[in-house]
Amino acid sequence: MGERRAGSDGQEADLPDPRIERRFECQGEGWIATAIGWSRTGRAPDRGSRLVLVTFARPEKPGEYVREYMGAGDYLADLSEDDLEAMFARAKPCGESQR
Repeated sequence: MGERRAGSDGQEADLPDPRIERRFECQGEGWIATAIGWSRTGRAPDRGSRLVLVTFARPEKPGEYVREYMGAGDYLADLSEDDLEAMFARAKPCGESQR
């Protein structure tokens, strides 16, 4: 279950547990998707949209993130394989999003 934390607007937000992983296949290769961060955009009272930061790693090297996705998203557990593949397709090589 997620925890409740105050957002920048002082409103409490339900945020999922950190470090949730999902294993999946994309184009015949195995991947681990790990949600490592969440936030919300917008202002009260609409509570905004949920943002998620997801990293992608190979199963044989789970701590070495290869790609990362940051954008609209929700709980990894609720995503279909197609949703994970679409997220992976939009992901950038790690470190590229900071440039």
